[in-house]
Amino acid sequence: MKRSGAHRRKSVVWHHFKEINNNGIVKVKCFHCGETMAFHNSTSNMLKHMNGRHPFVKLQEDDIQSCSETCTSASKKSSNSNSSSISAGSQNLSFSETETSRMKQTILPYRNLQHVTPMEAKRIDDGIVNMVVGDLRPINIVSGRYFQNLVAMLAPPGYTIPSRQTITTKVEDLYREKKEVVMNELLNATYVALTTDAWTSIKHESYLCVTAHILSQDFNINSFVLSTKQLDDKQTGENIAGWIQEIVSDFGVPFSKIVSITTDNGSNMIAAVNLLKREHNLNAIRCAAHTLQLCLQRGFALRDIVDMLETARKIVNFFRRSASNMLCLRKKYEEITGKPLLLDLIIDVSTRWNSTYEMLLRLNELKWHIRAVVSELGEGNRRELSHLEMKEHYWEILQDLLPILQPFKVATAFLEGNNYITLSSLKPVLKGLVKKISVGNPNENTRIVGFRNTVFGMLNSYFEICLKDDGSTIFDIAYVLDARYKTKSMKQDASRKVKNLLQFEVENIYTSEIEQPAVQQSGMATELHERNNKSCIENLINDGMDSSEESGGDVGELTREMEVSAEISKYLNDRYLGLSATQEEMLQWWKRNKKVYPNIAVVVQKYLCISVHY
Repeated sequence: MKRSGAHRRKSVVWHHFKEINNNGIVKVKCFHCGETMAFHNSTSNMLKHMNGRHPFVKLQEDDIQSCSETCTSASKKSSNSNSSSISAGSQNLSFSETETSRMKQTILPYRNLQHVTPMEAKRIDDGIVNMVVGDLRPINIVSGRYFQNLVAMLAPPGYTIPSRQTITTKVEDLYREKKEVVMNELLNATYVALTTDAWTSIKHESYLCVTAHILSQDFNINSFVLSTKQLDDKQTGENIAGWIQEIVSDFGVPFSKIVSITTDNGSNMIAAVNLLKREHNLNAIRCAAHTLQLCLQRGFALRDIVDMLETARKIVNFFRRSASNMLCLRKKYEEITGKPLLLDLIIDVSTRWNSTYEMLLRLNELKWHIRAVVSELGEGNRRELSHLEMKEHYWEILQDLLPILQPFKVATAFLEGNNYITLSSLKPVLKGLVKKISVGNPNENTRIVGFRNTVFGMLNSYFEICLKDDGSTIFDIAYVLDARYKTKSMKQDASRKVKNLLQFEVENIYTSEIEQPAVQQSGMATELHERNNKSCIENLINDGMDSSEESGGDVGELTREMEVSAEISKYLNDRYLGLSATQEEMLQWWKRNKKVYPNIAVVVQKYLCISVHY
C-alpha cells in the first residue's frame, strides 16, 4: 500500500526533489540536474544523489529543525491518545523524543560524513600522476602497502586509489596534454634551436634525446624535451638524422624555423648533423663543454701525468672498495684534526666532466692522512702496498695541475647550463681560458709546461673559428647581440664586418628571396654559470677581453641611408650594459627595447636561443 505524501515529506531532501506519479509508477526528479530516479518509499537514494552529484548544495538546518518539530508534535499527539510514555527514575523518555532522535540519525550522517567528492578525487588522482611523472616513480607505486596507508591517512573518506592501468592511462593523457602545450609554444616561436645526444643505459638499451630551445616574444629562455626515443637500429649518421627529422615532424616544427643543432663530437652525430645541415641549411654546433674535456684529455695523456693519474686512481679505489680501509682513514683524520671526516674520496669518470679535477683536489686535501694510513697498513706488508705509494714528484705534479684545471671547471660548469644564454659568452670565455693556460711560472715542472702547451694547442685547434677576430662568425653575431658586450674589445675592422653581417641577417629575415648567408660555424655552446661561480666566470670573461682593442661603438662613418642600417648603428652606438649586468637584466633590456630595435630583436631571438651544450 502506498504511503501518504505528508509522511514522505518529513525529510528535508524533498526540498530538492519533485514527485512524479505516472500511471501509479512513482518517480522523483532532482531540481538541480533534472535527473529522474525510481522511488521506493525511501529517501536514501535521494540523499546519496545529493552527496554524490551536488555535494556543495547545503541541506538547510532550519529545515531539519522544522522537520524535527513536526515529528515531535505528531508524536506527542500519538502519545497522549495512547498513554504510551515510559518513566525510568529521573529520566522520562517519550516516544516523540525517540522518533526525533531516529530521524536525525537518518539525516545527519549524510550531512556530516566528509565523503570525497568527484572534484576532490580528480585533484588527488592528478597529484599522484604528477608525482609519478615529475619524480620518475614507477607506476606500480600505487600498489605499495605503505603508499596506500599514506593516502588513507591524508585523503578524505571514500577515496579509492586508482589502479596501475588507470594511472597509465592518465599518464598518457597528461603526455598528450603537455605535448599540445609544447606544440603551441613552438608554433608561436620565431626560431627554434635543437640539442641532441645519444647514450646507452646500464641495460644496454640505446636512447636518443632531442630538446628544443626558444627565446620567446617576452625574451624568456624556454627548453622542451621533445623525445627520449629508444633506438631499435644501428646508430649510424643516416639513421640518427632520420630519427631527428621524425621527432621534429611529430611536433609540427618546420625545419625552416630551426636555426641550429648542437651535438657532441661523436663521428656518427657529426655525420647526422652534416646530413641535416646540407638538407636544411642549419648551423652545426659542437658541444663546447665536451670539446673542452677533449682538450684536457690530450694533456692528461702525457707521460708522468698519466702515471700520476693512474696511481691516484689506485689509491682512491683502495679506500673506496674496502670498508675497513675507509674506516682507518676516517679514524686517522679524526686523530689528526679532531674532527670527523665528512668527505669521501672521488674517482674520476670519463663521462663525468670535471671529475678528474675533483679527484685530485680531494686527494690533495687528504694527502697526509692517506700517506699515514698507507704507511701503517704497509708495516710488514710493504711489497703488497707499494703500488699505493705516490712518488713525491707526482704529488708536485698534482698540486701544480690544480690551479690550471680550476678555470676549466668554472668554464665547463658555465657552458653546460640549460636555462640561460651561452652562445654570446662563448668567445670571451674561451679567450680567457687561452690566456690563463698560456701564462705559466718560469720555474714550473717540465711536465706542467708540456701540459700547458698541449692544451693550448688543442684549444686553438678545436675552437679555431670561434677564436677568430674577423667578425664573420655566428659567435661574433651572438656576441654583438648581447647588450652587455656589443662591440666591446672588438677590433674596428671586425666591428665593421659584424655590422655588415648583422645587416644582411636582418634583410634576409624580411626578404624571402635572399638566400641565407653561409655563416662560419665551429661546434660549441655556452651557458650562464650558477650563482656560486658568478665571480669566477666574470673574471674569466674579463680575461678574455682586451680593453686596448675596444672600438667603443665607432660606427659613425657607416652609412645610415637605409632604416636597417640606421637601426644597427643606433644600437651599436647606444651604451652597453657592461659585464656587471646579469643575463636577466640583459633580456629585460631587450624586452623593453624590442620596439626601439624591432629588426635586431628578431635576430636576437634567432641566435641567442642557441645552446652550446647538448
